[in-house]
Amino acid sequence: MSGLKIAWVSHTAALGGAERCLVEAVRGLSQAGHVVHVAIPHAGELESALRAAGAEVTTLPFAWWVHPGESWKPAAYYRIKRAIPHRRDARRMAEWLRGLAPDLVVTNTLTVATGARASRLAGLPHVWYLHEFGREDHNLRFDGGEARALREMDRLSTSVVANSEAVARRFKPHFAPGKVSVVEYAVEIPRDALAHPATPSPDDSAPLRLLLMGQMTPGKGQEDAVRAVALLRDRGVLVALSLVGSQHHAAYVGQLHALVEALGVADRVTLRGPTEDPFAEYRRADGALVCSRSEAFGRVTVEAMKMGLPVIGADAGGTSELIAEGVSGLHYPPGDAEALADLVERLHRDRISLRAMGKAARAGALERFIPARYAEGLAAVFQAAVREGRAAR
Repeated sequence: MSGLKIAWVSHTAALGGAERCLVEAVRGLSQAGHVVHVAIPHAGELESALRAAGAEVTTLPFAWWVHPGESWKPAAYYRIKRAIPHRRDARRMAEWLRGLAPDLVVTNTLTVATGARASRLAGLPHVWYLHEFGREDHNLRFDGGEARALREMDRLSTSVVANSEAVARRFKPHFAPGKVSVVEYAVEIPRDALAHPATPSPDDSAPLRLLLMGQMTPGKGQEDAVRAVALLRDRGVLVALSLVGSQHHAAYVGQLHALVEALGVADRVTLRGPTEDPFAEYRRADGALVCSRSEAFGRVTVEAMKMGLPVIGADAGGTSELIAEGVSGLHYPPGDAEALADLVERLHRDRISLRAMGKAARAGALERFIPARYAEGLAAVFQAAVREGRAAR
């Protein structure tokens, strides 16, 4: 099959994890001879990144069909309020699709249904790309209820792509057999960063420098790391922990600061906001922590490994799949700060294993998570969806 013409619908115009994966997909697919047109809901920094990667970009306003789980408003409020905008948005996007005449439509994340509904109106095959669990990781609720939404997703999708086996297991029971495929990300690292990886210290008399990169929200589990540091202090183990990431969840950030003060580890734990150079943070560390309760994939896990750091991660979600136990890192039961402290102490006292795991993590990640493999995996799913769509006509 010759190069595809793909219409891709992004749920936001920001540059979060799912959007960065979209940029990487566009770059890889474009280099392989496919043409990608992306619809974004409003102007934003994603647009320039997509154009640089080789995409054509169109702005088409559309609304989400999920809402925050902590909202005091009932689901019916969102369902009724958005009913008319949803129909309008789908008709507008279907008109765009008819003029564009792509081979298929891809919806990026489960948060929007406009692309799927518009593809049905335009008579085009549709692929839903699942980057998240939804409820478990982002506390999102479908306006019309999960069962109803998943039935519609199954009905409107020729194929479904999941970013990890964990996400695939979560959703497979709700889709027709064989409809869900797994394609792992590329997680691209700038060349200059790759050329200067981290070099974990061999000196077991020096504090072990730990990095936990990621937005500060309850689901990311930063409190596990803070509690582990306090336990290690009581054992006489020297560690220094840096928490780096978005602090938009003010209440949780406040809880973390209070926990640091209450445990008396302010001299060992640093909370910082997002950084423009995350790779400099990796280079300053001896090891990385990933404490997420339900990480769908975990770009930061792969970044840390590509930068030569062993990762101690919560044995949950996609994190379990990324870390090879005892080879590229270690797993601990989510929420068990004492078990996490045990593993940190183990690596602190065995710097030879620490460095060996870092080297193995880097070698494995550089071989496994590559742009060509990512683009080939996506293209195979898309081409099969197009063939199935043509056969169904």
